[in-house]
Amino acid sequence: MAVLFITVGIVLLLYFTRRAVLEGRAWGRGASIVIAVLSLLLIPFGTILGVVMLIGAFDREVQAYTRR
Repeated sequence: MAVLFITVGIVLLLYFTRRAVLEGRAWGRGASIVIAVLSLLLIPFGTILGVVMLIGAFDREVQAYTRR
């Protein structure tokens, strides 16, 4: 039962982070950086995804978009 609640929590975190980034909120970018760093631990696919997410999160256009 605990695994179900943890999975639901992770899915909700990902959903609200995605919404926040699309709306240009700064906390969404911060949360996506945390998610990217944590996904670096999931070898091999998580590492690739984490690197791509970090490159995107530190892109100048993304930084400018999430500052509004």
